[in-house]
Amino acid sequence: MSRRGIYSQISRVYSSSPFYSDVDRRKDRFQLYMIFASGAVQLRDSGLRNAPIDYYTTAMEDASILADFPGPTQIQNTHLVMLFASHHDVGIGNHWDLARQAVRTCIQHGYHRAAVKPADPISEQMRRRLFWCSFISDLHQSHSIGRPTAISEQDITVELPLDANDEEVEAGLASSPSGYSEVTILIRHCHLRKLAERARRELYGIGAADRSYEEKAALARHLNAELEKWRDSSILTPFPTNSFQSHEYFQINFHRERMRIFLGLVIPVGMETPNAAVNIHFLRYCLESASEVVTCYQQLIRRDVLVTHWTFVQDILRSGFIILYCGIQILRGLHTHTDEDIGPIDSEILPMVNAIDTTRDILLEISRRWKTVTTHRVAFEQLSEQVKGIIQKSTQSRQQLLSEIMPRGDTALPDFGADFQWDFDLFNTNLDLPQVEGFGLSDMQLNTVFGIDVNGMSWQ
Repeated sequence: MSRRGIYSQISRVYSSSPFYSDVDRRKDRFQLYMIFASGAVQLRDSGLRNAPIDYYTTAMEDASILADFPGPTQIQNTHLVMLFASHHDVGIGNHWDLARQAVRTCIQHGYHRAAVKPADPISEQMRRRLFWCSFISDLHQSHSIGRPTAISEQDITVELPLDANDEEVEAGLASSPSGYSEVTILIRHCHLRKLAERARRELYGIGAADRSYEEKAALARHLNAELEKWRDSSILTPFPTNSFQSHEYFQINFHRERMRIFLGLVIPVGMETPNAAVNIHFLRYCLESASEVVTCYQQLIRRDVLVTHWTFVQDILRSGFIILYCGIQILRGLHTHTDEDIGPIDSEILPMVNAIDTTRDILLEISRRWKTVTTHRVAFEQLSEQVKGIIQKSTQSRQQLLSEIMPRGDTALPDFGADFQWDFDLFNTNLDLPQVEGFGLSDMQLNTVFGIDVNGMSWQ
């Protein structure tokens, strides 16, 4: 949807033209109120408006006629609902359903195939934008919950949209002279999602079951090199107008996919135990990326440009849990191996604990704006307290360093092998978790939180 088209809709809705039918008015009104609903989320976060849901319920009064409109309009409407849902307490499975519905509508109208009949330039670019926006949304949601995508890439023949604004498309230009257009982010994410899907398929798909750990490690390094090439070749706007255009969110996207590439190598399933030194190198990749994601979100919050969005909550929780996991495993490797390739660990402890605390602070800030995140915050606090306790006791030589941010305690070396088994099945294990701020969660409550919002985050 273009800004120019939205202004035209506003003009039509408030006009009294006799040629403007009631059906067309209701269609325009639905789209406008859905746009207002999503836009009002930032006003809610700023305390300027209490209920964006008011716009949504008004839009839904016209929802009964939506199926009567052409395919492009149906796809746009599905994306508007999906956008609004991402700012509210809606399960990721519902986002997946919406994304698949958008892709199915695209397939029904043949948008996944190259156009047979020539269309005017704007219409052709619109069909491309609609399909690829739907496809990468489906890729993201399917990747998050471990479900198949609605369509395979090999069945797609339509090209990516031109990296140009509508005015430039009408003028016959194939790209924006400035190098950055309203479609640049979409194209950039198309390349990223396709790379992420390839990583999932080649590293963790059915065909990867017979690959050895060493083969997967080599493939992961190659995919990481391609990811770095994607980062280095991407163009950023010098004047971002929202968090999605910011340099920080670009870095978040890079490090999110980097974690996904290496995470299966540090939490091996059904493979031989990897070499300790290699494993710790990959652990550091994951720890570095997880910490960077948390740091970038902290910067966005400090600049007051971050709106409540479930993708943000998922990113922060995922990164926080990876920091906890990698921290424990790096310390475990230090105590069980003396290989010089492992390298120094002391300098990593303070940044690791700071990253844990930063994650807690971010979740606290988001939960103040968005009460539904309170349970997630408390759950992470309970787990992080136990992990920080283990880090504190890991070695006497680090006690002075950690005393600046942790209360003094027992400095005896823990028996990691006997007393602490850490993997992501942890959430189904009974733990002696501390009470946090008078609001402790039981094992059942923890399982409820993570069963919905963490297990659906594709730890592999």
